Amino acid sequence: MKIKPLLFKFIAFVFLFLQFSFLYSQTKTISLEEIYRNNTFRQRSVQGIRSMNDGLHYTTLEEGQHIVKYSYQTGRAVDTLLSLHWNQQYYITSIFDYELSSDEKKIVVSTNVMSIYRHSYLADFYV
Repeated sequence: MKIKPLLFKFIAFVFLFLQFSFLYSQTKTISLEEIYRNNTFRQRSVQGIRSMNDGLHYTTLEEGQHIVKYSYQTGRAVDTLLSLHWNQQYYITSIFDYELSSDEKKIVVSTNVMSIYRHSYLADFYV
């Protein structure tokens, strides 16, 4: 019958130890300057990649000339989906943006972009 009081004391000790360790580990004060001026707590993000349907790969536009497929697991290039050097049929100097079809078998490419107003623009589109 001495096990129950011993177990109770052990659990109480662990609980109090964790409470004090959490209290003393949070000693840094956060100022508004750190939040807004220094961006210390700003989230980090990745831009310029588009995840593919399989969830294992992503694509990115490189140098406005190539659409390259990468592996999430290794971070290495797996395939080049489109390169402007391949196609001499159309006069395309650079790719502004691209979109993959839902089955990822076709690519719509926009080029020769002319800004109209804010986010509106005119462009040439190729499939």
